[in-house]
Amino acid sequence: HSAGRLVEHTIWLQFALLRRGLGKLPEAKFDARLRTAVLKIIFSSVLMGAALYGFAYIAADWFAGAQMEKVLALIALVAGGAMVYAFAIILTGAVKPAELKRYLKR
Repeated sequence: HSAGRLVEHTIWLQFALLRRGLGKLPEAKFDARLRTAVLKIIFSSVLMGAALYGFAYIAADWFAGAQMEKVLALIALVAGGAMVYAFAIILTGAVKPAELKRYLKR
């Protein structure tokens, strides 16, 4: 528990230091598109988290079952979370489908 908190604080400290150090560069400025996309991305992340929580609750017996059931449940959990997030970022307009295809080709 305390190790997780330490990692969390370290990440925010790194973000703050990078933002402060790079903030003077024009390339590092947050443009209007990023500012609006961030809220949509956060909403999509919360939606994905809720879906994962719900699936984990529903599939609790699978996670307590045999090894193969656990593996299949984990695969379904990861794939389902990715699909929910992909649909959410497209539906909110955070990313357009053409942009998503371009990102995935890289």
